[in-house]
Amino acid sequence: TSLGVEITVFTPRMNYQYDFNYIKKSVANIKLFDWKGGEKRLAELKFTKFKEIRQLVSIFRDGKRELNKFLKEEEFDFILAPWLIPNGYYISSLSHKFKIPYGVWGLGSDLNVYAKKPFMKQIIRKAFKRSAVSFVNSIGLYDIVRKNYNKNPLILNTTRSIPKTLVKYEKNDKIKLIFVGRLEKVKGPDLLINALKQSGIIDFELNFIGDGSMLPMLKELSNSYGFGGKVIFSGFQGAQFIADRLAGADYLVISSHSEGMPVVFWEAMQTGTPVISTEVGDIKYYCDSYNVGRTVAAGDEVEFGNLLNFIYHFKGLRNLLSSNTEKIVKHVSIDKSAEKFYNLIKGYAKQK
Repeated sequence: TSLGVEITVFTPRMNYQYDFNYIKKSVANIKLFDWKGGEKRLAELKFTKFKEIRQLVSIFRDGKRELNKFLKEEEFDFILAPWLIPNGYYISSLSHKFKIPYGVWGLGSDLNVYAKKPFMKQIIRKAFKRSAVSFVNSIGLYDIVRKNYNKNPLILNTTRSIPKTLVKYEKNDKIKLIFVGRLEKVKGPDLLINALKQSGIIDFELNFIGDGSMLPMLKELSNSYGFGGKVIFSGFQGAQFIADRLAGADYLVISSHSEGMPVVFWEAMQTGTPVISTEVGDIKYYCDSYNVGRTVAAGDEVEFGNLLNFIYHFKGLRNLLSSNTEKIVKHVSIDKSAEKFYNLIKGYAKQK
């Protein structure tokens, strides 16, 4: 990197490679380890199917085993475990053995979902206890960690620099909405479709970018409302696809029931795309502080429908909100997060 740091990423091997080359530009090495999954992300695995239970066990067991082997081969000054589950488990179990200082980066899924499961809650507690430094990616999560884990974490925003796009936004009578995320209950994709029905809007396009267990149900729900080709399911896509679709959309829609601070919010800011969202994580704070979006209470599809109806009829709002996104991009970026992290941990290399 420009700071003179060599970065290695240790991560499970997945069946899709859509962003591999894009990620590779920013790191010296990517170490992939094999496990019994690959077609689903950890957050999509359930405890109800034998195959997925085996995959869940595998990502913990095989990940720890492979990291143990890797740390015998390579020497590192510091390890950052983004996602407490499972990465915090790996490094907290091995840190004493290899005497490598580490930091943990708690995100929304860790502290709003996994921390409510007794077994994983203990893993998270152990990961925080042994860490040299700790981070979270939102103000709300800071309060949770301070209260439940007796730590005072620093806020480190989770974002990335998305590829440049040649797509230019064009105003149209049809409102174009984009949803980027897993199609799981916590993300509220069904709430969004129900809210669209509630809104009474006819001339719209909604593009779901992502996949998950709710996909068949969402297609059926969409068809039952007669939305036909108005709702598009694009599946998982790479950074360039997301950047292009964001740039051409009227609004990014976040309908989650729970979040820390979603990465896609910061991606939308980079393309000048305003946001309509439920009041989850820090989204309301940033929308209100910088005037880049509008929010409603989480889980309220009637109010969400009313908000959709409002932005459809008040089309001038889009340009006003979009004009403010540049201010927030200057305030929050992956470069600023990297510099903040580097300045905090660079002393560990000198101590070795």
